[in-house]
Amino acid sequence: VKWMKETGTTLSKSLDASAHKVLQELARIDEENTTRLQEIIDEVGWPGKSMVGVDGAHAAWLLLQHADRKPEFQKKGLELMKQAPAGEVSLKDVAYLTDRVSMKQTGKQVYGTQVRQVDGKWEPQPLVDADAVDKLRAEAGLPPLAEYLKLVEKMYSAQSAKPDKQ
Repeated sequence: VKWMKETGTTLSKSLDASAHKVLQELARIDEENTTRLQEIIDEVGWPGKSMVGVDGAHAAWLLLQHADRKPEFQKKGLELMKQAPAGEVSLKDVAYLTDRVSMKQTGKQVYGTQVRQVDGKWEPQPLVDADAVDKLRAEAGLPPLAEYLKLVEKMYSAQSAKPDKQ
């Protein structure tokens, strides 16, 4: 994300050769790490906090969250996360992965974590229940949707990354 902001690169605009090369390398590394995560899950189940620590559990989720080329693996991992004993997985991580899997299965999401840019403005992709989204987000430890969208704008918009020239 930092590199994207610094270079003004977005996933929606055509990439130059150097950006394309960076993204290819990232995809290769992600694929290797995802394959290793699959092996770990097959051997020991979901690597929760007591097994790998908070950072390790979050890293495992992050790999799974971005394993979009392996939707069945994402679905399996989500089920394992949901079955984990209380405190072993982050409710926020479960919410994000729930939305990722749900978007693939139904085209709608529960928590509003999956966003898109429309006419330069960030908005959630379709929601199962827009009236309940902030309540569900709060239960998962997430900020209200409006606040989240402001964070997304700040994080991903190239214009916010460019330093003011004086």
